[in-house]
Amino acid sequence: ETVKALIPHKEQRLDNIPAADTAKTSRKLLSVRVGRELLALPLERVERIQAAVLLTPLPQPGTGFHAMTDVGDAAVPVLDLRRHIADAGSAPTPPCTLVQIEGALAGLAVDQVLRIEDIPDSDVEDIATHPLLPVSHVARSGENLLSVLVIDRVLPPIDEVMSADPQN
Repeated sequence: ETVKALIPHKEQRLDNIPAADTAKTSRKLLSVRVGRELLALPLERVERIQAAVLLTPLPQPGTGFHAMTDVGDAAVPVLDLRRHIADAGSAPTPPCTLVQIEGALAGLAVDQVLRIEDIPDSDVEDIATHPLLPVSHVARSGENLLSVLVIDRVLPPIDEVMSADPQN
């Protein structure tokens, strides 16, 4: 009884066999802490991070922003997420994430900037969407759940800002 060995011909090289598609897509998010909440911001919206900023309160409410800060090359409005989400905000010089909001630079004051997360799409879940809900997804990072913030929805609608009485 003879045994034949299967030897590939030249045109049957093993490296010509197409590999299985193992590429997984992911989302780059910047994780931050506000109070006890873990939030994430889409990294493509983040311009830069300031380690600490001095907040100057705005004299007129109604704009959606809580303060202004000088970041060296510009003065930018700041939305203090600590006041907006955690109803806190005692640190006078919080870390500030500078983001693009409607094409302009603005700041988001947080308690702590954590890290850049590379979250596989399989670990990101949509949640019920509503135009006023400031969160669009929940992302799993290790044992933690991150609420993915929709930055534009944290601000009041532009028609409310434009109709705010400047005398208040």
